[in-house]
Amino acid sequence: MGRVVVKKLHVRPSYALTRRPGFSPFPGAYDRPGCFLGGRGVLVEPTERAELIVVGYAVRTSNADEKDPARAKLPALWHRAGAPGAFAHVPNRVDEHLYAVLTDYESDHNGAFTQIVGTGVRTVPRLPEGMVAVRVPAGPALRLEARGPMPQALAETWQRVWNHTESGGTPARAFTTDLEVHHPGGVDLYVAV
Repeated sequence: MGRVVVKKLHVRPSYALTRRPGFSPFPGAYDRPGCFLGGRGVLVEPTERAELIVVGYAVRTSNADEKDPARAKLPALWHRAGAPGAFAHVPNRVDEHLYAVLTDYESDHNGAFTQIVGTGVRTVPRLPEGMVAVRVPAGPALRLEARGPMPQALAETWQRVWNHTESGGTPARAFTTDLEVHHPGGVDLYVAV
């Protein structure tokens, strides 16, 4: 059996300490037409992301590496995770969705990060060979919907997130743990803030 790797990931505590009636961790979020990341029909809403445990396969990569087909690791990861029955033997699954967890950011979207693609589980099972488990903490996030032909719609949604980051947009990204939920209707992206 593979080794069990369970991480307790950190969320910035500032929002948790300031919960009070009328407080919003996303001030001014809807002050501009099209929202702060939105425009072109992209739904963006501040939300509290629920805690989740994901069991799957992991790689360490960077956006720069992914632009070079010779160094890209994500296509092979997604091919492995997307194979029919890839997670059928994982017990305690919460649903049939695929989850992508982006975590362990070296710095920002220009640095290295770890991506785990897998299935959501209620409890950590004995891990099959080559799989890891990661706990995605609850916390404030921006929820974006990627709809349309994949992976193009998802790439365009991430590009909006990167533009938001580079422009100094608020709320600022936390670069702790981001989550993609892949389901039949598209992808819901939860960006930690």
